[in-house]
Amino acid sequence: MHARPSSPAKRGFTLIELLVVISIIAILIALLLPAVQQAREAARRSQCQNNLKQMVLALHNYVSTHEVFPIGGVDANGNDVHQGDGEGAGGNWAVFLLPFLEEEGYYQLAIPFLNSSEPVDSYVIGSSITATSFGHKQPKGMLCPSHELNSRPLGTLTNSGIEAMSRGNYGACYGSGTFARSNYTSKATGGIFATNSGTLIADVRDGLSHTVALGELRYTSDSDVDSRGCWVWGAMGASAFSNNTSPNSTTADVIPGCSTSTTLFPCATSTTWTSHVAAMRSMHMGGAYAGFGDGSVKFISENINTAIWRALGTRNGGETSHLEN
Repeated sequence: MHARPSSPAKRGFTLIELLVVISIIAILIALLLPAVQQAREAARRSQCQNNLKQMVLALHNYVSTHEVFPIGGVDANGNDVHQGDGEGAGGNWAVFLLPFLEEEGYYQLAIPFLNSSEPVDSYVIGSSITATSFGHKQPKGMLCPSHELNSRPLGTLTNSGIEAMSRGNYGACYGSGTFARSNYTSKATGGIFATNSGTLIADVRDGLSHTVALGELRYTSDSDVDSRGCWVWGAMGASAFSNNTSPNSTTADVIPGCSTSTTLFPCATSTTWTSHVAAMRSMHMGGAYAGFGDGSVKFISENINTAIWRALGTRNGGETSHLEN
């Protein structure tokens, strides 16, 4: 009778082999994570660009309907500055674009306040409309997914917390100057939008393809209150920016009640409403997206020549230096 051959002894992994395998997996994950993060940010940037594209197309639909660009911001008092109190502040370009962005529901909530003596801020604060009906349910198209604070809940509805009520990442270009009436009407500094503006296509003599209409904005956070974003006011830094300084500028914005940040952007507060200024800003590396009057959207480098950038902000400056495609 033959003896059954013995089966070979089973052998497990040694500790060294396990450590080598774990090390290899860790290295592969470390190599893969940046690629995954880059892919996610590329998708976020694409969505951010598409949001802006929809807005500039909505601008053209607005012009086709009303034969004029939407107003930069309503000031029923006629002082063009709001003085920080909100009295007479009616609404801005973003409010009037809502029907052309398939957001008629949000626009209907604003209508009762657009033609009254009560400032439109009241519907954001929630004195007549509940927080959940508007203030805490913003149109997604107004938010750039790259902005790190957009996932935060909106703040408490109080009269002192307007900044926490209305949040957005896109603004209108007021030209290349500061927030003053002389800049609105000036050939050298005036843009497509302004407080109480009514710009016609014929008024954009530099050419629609050479004039910035809309662009990106950042906002910061001070404790539980978000500062800036796209408010319902047509004020600089709230729903508007200037081409006075380059995108993502290291020069501090000068805004009344502004909250500075060491990570998002520098900002200095001011009590002089006619002289404040804010740059176009984004969370993207190297620059920000700008929507032009012709409906195109371009990524503008933060290293763009300042003279060229200012020229692109004016509607009737007569400059010959323009951004190359």
